[in-house]
Amino acid sequence: MHASPFGVGTPYPAGVSAKEIRVASLIAALVLLDLAVWLAAVPIVPVWEREIGLTHAQSGVVLGAYGIAVLTLSIPIGHLGDRIGPRKVTIVAALLFALTVPLFGYATTFWQLVALRAINGVFSAASWTAGLAWLMNTVPDTSRSRAMTTVNAAASPASVIGPVIGGPCVSAFGLRPTLWTVCAVILALTVWALLERTHDAPVASEHPSALTSLRAGRRVPGIRLAWAGIAFASLAFGAQQLLATVHLTDRKISAANVGWTFTAGSLLSVAFAVMLARRDFDRRSAAQLGVGAVVLCLIALGLVGATVPFIVESILMGALGTVIWISLYPMCSAAADEAGIGQGVALGSLNTVWAGLAIVAPAAAGLALEHGAETGAYLALAVLGCIVVGYLRPRRVPSSA
Repeated sequence: MHASPFGVGTPYPAGVSAKEIRVASLIAALVLLDLAVWLAAVPIVPVWEREIGLTHAQSGVVLGAYGIAVLTLSIPIGHLGDRIGPRKVTIVAALLFALTVPLFGYATTFWQLVALRAINGVFSAASWTAGLAWLMNTVPDTSRSRAMTTVNAAASPASVIGPVIGGPCVSAFGLRPTLWTVCAVILALTVWALLERTHDAPVASEHPSALTSLRAGRRVPGIRLAWAGIAFASLAFGAQQLLATVHLTDRKISAANVGWTFTAGSLLSVAFAVMLARRDFDRRSAAQLGVGAVVLCLIALGLVGATVPFIVESILMGALGTVIWISLYPMCSAAADEAGIGQGVALGSLNTVWAGLAIVAPAAAGLALEHGAETGAYLALAVLGCIVVGYLRPRRVPSSA
């Protein structure tokens, strides 16, 4: 017998201290700002093209520099956090992030923008590896899923806040004042991090390098399961960004309403995260249910192309994906403890899988659209999801005679 993935609703257990809740809130705020600044650049691109003279291709490189940094640096930064302490790495990365954000308002060349976006990516890699490692080291294992839902709930509104910063705020107040305000907020969070005196000792490990740590971690099922789940989620949601945008645009839905479709999914995901934050659940079963729910959405998206059902299905897919995120990160964290490796390198490997496939997915979706294979793309993703559902299926332990 296996426990139901979602148990009776309960608040944070009495054993969780105010300090642990503060650290969860701090990391959630840093993640929100990371994603918000990432997305704020999109509506600023026309300003750079007009004032700096970027070509469309150069704009794509500027936007992509962020993801490349996350892809290449997540594991090294996570490993560094394990060696010297994740809190120190998080604070240094946040300070660097704060000091470079206003420089976007003074950049005058393509390469300056690329360098600044890459530094933003460094902070993203740190917040999702060292930052989460700091959080996972602070809270007990029984509260890691709840802590992750706090981070996820804060991350979702970034899809609204980011475009507002880069669009209406820049239009109303100007690029430089807006960015200096963002800088001040990040600096305030950095001060908060400095004041949080939590255990930040390096990880005592027999594995001297990130590679040997990953080899040890690979032998633990929880890490392999987390890699499989995050790979599916990255492919599905990365492809959906392009597939849904093109589908709705072809049906004369305005860019604003396309954006609101994704925003609605993000906002509904917050409601899911808040609901799940108050429940105890089996992570593996929950991840399986989350992937299965997204598979059903993919099948519906591929077979039902009418505009209103397609929008509803897209919103549900965005919301149901929350179950995957809040299950896999704590699963990977617990598996890192079991394998005797650092939280930073384990979570860094998870982010590397996500970032790499997030780059591949839109390109693959674009290729499918060029060949008129939108339905085929959705169904192919659904088949992949079914394989992952089977892989995540909890293994039954034979009962003793």
